[in-house]
Amino acid sequence: AGRAGQPLLEVKGLTFTYPGSQRAALKGVSLALAPGERAVLLGENGSGKTTLGKLLMGLLPAPKGCMRWEGQDMAKLPIHQLATGIGYVFQQPEHQFAAATVWEECLYSVRAKLGLRTGEPVPAAYVERAQRLLAAARLEHRLDASPFLLSGGEKRLLSVAAQFILPKKLYILDEPTAGTDYEGASILLRMCTEQSAEGAAFLVITHDMQVAESFASDVLCMEEGHLYKVENSEIYHAMTVDKN
Repeated sequence: AGRAGQPLLEVKGLTFTYPGSQRAALKGVSLALAPGERAVLLGENGSGKTTLGKLLMGLLPAPKGCMRWEGQDMAKLPIHQLATGIGYVFQQPEHQFAAATVWEECLYSVRAKLGLRTGEPVPAAYVERAQRLLAAARLEHRLDASPFLLSGGEKRLLSVAAQFILPKKLYILDEPTAGTDYEGASILLRMCTEQSAEGAAFLVITHDMQVAESFASDVLCMEEGHLYKVENSEIYHAMTVDKN
């Protein structure tokens, strides 16, 4: 995994333009994330936040030489290799659900990794981890419910629990608190803080000031494709200043 002290993720001078577009969605973006770091990325719709997230997860083709994962050029790494180290929580949780019940959804990636069929027992360590995660998400009373029938906030908490079942080195969360109330957001951030304490790095893409203020070790802001770092005292100014 490269030399000691090296960032997990390193982006240098990343510029990206969608095919057929005249305007670059990202312009010279640079950032680095080390184990345990918690970066929160703020910015308005259309500023480039989601484009960056999709590039980091391999959902858009990475330009060569701009993005490195554990010292390797991400443009040359297969998506399945990135997916073992990077967990991605989509803006619409439904896009990731694949099982009939909340319990099976939480264990879905474990079954896939171990090649277990439905009905085959899951190793006890994973069962215990799933129980802990679903209790933390306050979903222990919904184990037999369909993931698709949960409330908006519950869907988000389930999608996060399902990502945490197989520990990853980096989690990228796209608007994880959208549609949740204050309590739901607090539960979600507490779950993220526990994973961070285990050494996971986070990049949280959000509009939510609660997330920036209570979770971030670094606050980044995106504006018209440019990324810059803001100090905490500047957050409100950066986000609320009248740009007209």
